[in-house]
Amino acid sequence: MNFAIRIATTLAAAATTITCSAQMLSASEVEAMFAKPIKFAYKGTAGGAGRTEYAPDKKAWLSATVPYLNDTGSYRIDGDQHCITWKVMRNGAEGCFRYEKLADGSLKSISKDGTVIGILEIIK
Repeated sequence: MNFAIRIATTLAAAATTITCSAQMLSASEVEAMFAKPIKFAYKGTAGGAGRTEYAPDKKAWLSATVPYLNDTGSYRIDGDQHCITWKVMRNGAEGCFRYEKLADGSLKSISKDGTVIGILEIIK
């Protein structure tokens, strides 16, 4: 087998392994995560960065550093999705997200259409 074919075969096998090993949070895990106050540092795939905070009473706060924006909102849990409505961001339109747990303990935020929105790290 030539070198190019071996590399292609290895990469295909690695991609299959990565796809199959994705660990999406279940509905009960999402519910438990937001049952107590929780804070995240996030890095968006579109370049945004900042912090979010969620309270068990379904209130939320956003402090973005890129672009600079402070916002408040409310959220709900819909099965394995976390749905958030900010007053300013997305012009007040609700966004719903699922979470994939990564090996380092961070979470990949994924929109309803499968687009990766960013990476969240839980702030302790």
